[in-house]
Amino acid sequence: ITTRRNTSKESKSTVEYNNYVNWQTLFRKPEMLTADDYRRLIGEGKTYEDLESNTNWVDEVTQSPVSHNHNLIFFGGNAQTNFTGTVNYRNWEGVLLKSGQDRLNLRANLNHDMFDGKVKTNIQVMNQSIKALQGGSSDYMWRQAIIRNPTDAIYNTAGKWQERNAYMYDNPLGMIHETINDRIWRETRMNGSVDYRPIRDLSIKALMSRVQTNDLYGNATSFDHVNTTKNNLNGTASRSTNADVENLLELTANFSKTLGDHKLGGLVGYSYQDNTAENFYAYNFDFPTDNYTYNKLEAGTALQRGMATMTSYKSEWKLAGFFARATYSFKEKYMAMASIRREGSSTFGENNKWGNFPAVSVGWDISKEDFLLDNGSINQLKLRAGFGVTGTIASSSYMSQTSYNFDRGQGAYINGRWVPGFVPVRNFNPDLRWEKKQEYNFGIDYSLFNNRVYGSLDYYSRQIKDLLYQFNVPSPPYLYSSMMLNAGELSNRGFEMLVNVNAIQKDTFKWRSGITLSTNKNKLSNLSNDKFNVTVPFFDAGYTGEPIQTSTHRVEVGRAVGDFFVWKTVGVDDDGKWLVENKEGETISLANAGPDDRQYYGNGIPDFNLGWNNSFMYKNVDLSFSFRGAFGHQILNMTRMYYENPINKAYNVLKTAYDPVYGKTLNNDLVYVSHYIEDGDYLKLDNLTIGYTFPQQLIKGVSALRVYASGLNLLTITNYKGLDPEATSFSGDFTFAPGIEHRDRYPTTRTFTAGLNVSF
Repeated sequence: ITTRRNTSKESKSTVEYNNYVNWQTLFRKPEMLTADDYRRLIGEGKTYEDLESNTNWVDEVTQSPVSHNHNLIFFGGNAQTNFTGTVNYRNWEGVLLKSGQDRLNLRANLNHDMFDGKVKTNIQVMNQSIKALQGGSSDYMWRQAIIRNPTDAIYNTAGKWQERNAYMYDNPLGMIHETINDRIWRETRMNGSVDYRPIRDLSIKALMSRVQTNDLYGNATSFDHVNTTKNNLNGTASRSTNADVENLLELTANFSKTLGDHKLGGLVGYSYQDNTAENFYAYNFDFPTDNYTYNKLEAGTALQRGMATMTSYKSEWKLAGFFARATYSFKEKYMAMASIRREGSSTFGENNKWGNFPAVSVGWDISKEDFLLDNGSINQLKLRAGFGVTGTIASSSYMSQTSYNFDRGQGAYINGRWVPGFVPVRNFNPDLRWEKKQEYNFGIDYSLFNNRVYGSLDYYSRQIKDLLYQFNVPSPPYLYSSMMLNAGELSNRGFEMLVNVNAIQKDTFKWRSGITLSTNKNKLSNLSNDKFNVTVPFFDAGYTGEPIQTSTHRVEVGRAVGDFFVWKTVGVDDDGKWLVENKEGETISLANAGPDDRQYYGNGIPDFNLGWNNSFMYKNVDLSFSFRGAFGHQILNMTRMYYENPINKAYNVLKTAYDPVYGKTLNNDLVYVSHYIEDGDYLKLDNLTIGYTFPQQLIKGVSALRVYASGLNLLTITNYKGLDPEATSFSGDFTFAPGIEHRDRYPTTRTFTAGLNVSF
């Protein structure tokens, strides 16, 4: 981020104020059976229970939130010394009841030049504070709102929350209103730099920064919460805190020199970064009163019974690097760059902490050649090619080291006392090293017809070597059954295109349009290394959750990452049971199918992504909109997989649950089959904004004034039946299990905004 500066010698100050208010609605709701549907199905002989109420649970747990944002910016000073200060306040409501946050952000930036500009200083301080409220566990609560019987009541005859004895069937409103879930988050960012220029062509710079965050949580459930009314916990409470400090030091020397038609540049530097993270968590239950909430944890008697929970953790990592870069250009026609980084990370094994990462690129601007200088149609035509290596560090600080934990479940009685077992939870791997990505790229930057059409074309080929992943290993000889290894190679290749067009450039009317297109193909090339050979050339990824409890994807050598691995349905028999295709291509009943009959069926990664942006300006009116889409991929619709098969009549289902499947009525157990994998193609009207800028000096003292209105996520064109085709995977396993819309996915919203920008 580059802070705006006053470049004139005269001191001046300005003030800007921006604000907006937005309204949100649910983009889509799952279409579950209503109370009227229940009663109709009961009349048709279905074994649902009419509990004599009429409740739309999704509507009851959601709201149409109104949020507002205010931003005040101060500019002052001159070219030598200038100051920027920002105050930002946001009050956001969430779409679920009792959810939202208040955020206050203070930022100050000071720039000063001294000694005739030979020394430049920059100091920046930013502080953010968030107070967030969220009733209950949002994922689980959202599931309860979906599956709740629509004929069930919110309250019982005693005026308490209505609960039932069905498994994992809880009143979502009771969870929301009988839970306190507070969060206070603070972040302080401080950075400063000194830029010293001893001679004209040399700049020596020192940059230092420190980022400190503190996260404080408090959670409590009352005596009217299901934790007590059904589970007899008699009130629960927990407190947790997280603290994180990250420091950065970077020293660079930058040299540039122009010798006639030649431009030379060089940079050398050193960087050091360290991070320390700590957390603490304590949980207790069985309190004499729920008035303490989370502020008197020791009052819970579960502590005396040895049933309370307490955990703490601390981790550190360090990253150091030396780097150098050289650049050369001749007449700005021929360009070359070469660089090298040598970086060391504490997250790797003792034998491989350091890695070398070179890069080289060349460019040729053909438009500056003599034979094109007089060509009025070509303003720029630059060919470029490059090769580079980058590194990825391990996801955790201590993955290369042996670790042991005390385990109450494993131990022995010693002198009449149970002593927990001291068991391994991580293997020693001194050879854990950098994951390296080698990339070749070839591109064209172009600008045509007096810069009316401009953009770029890029082709890249990436080879990820020494892939970092948690692999299963035999135990023994290893102490633990899995370990982080560098055992794999993954290739990617793709094409990216950017086309911008200044279609109309009149005094009173302007239209600019831009199209982006990207494609990517990947393949897993290997799953072994020089010391570790896998016994099978694949591993499974993704997870359906309970009660189906199976993997969703298979990653196999020679195939693309993202393939679903599933029983392929081909019909339904007369008893309503699935018919699937076995490994020989024959039709069999699902009951007779084995794990080897699962097959690859679709992929969760789009073949290509598309974007289209447009902006119009007519006199003082501006209009912009953007479309975005993804095509050529599939999505596992878990909402349909769980709620289109009415096995357990205690749970509500989708309206489509009784629709014919292959012309027959489905009567099957909950299973993961290809019927629930859908084409995920979509095109979204992502943003639409219209604004009006008032004439200058319309109001005395106001130099600029603009009002606008916008909408986000306004329209989606898709055949996908779920809530949103922009699916996100469960358990964060997006790399190897993309394309899953989980049943507990937080609902997507549509946002409408009205805003004001004013400068004084």
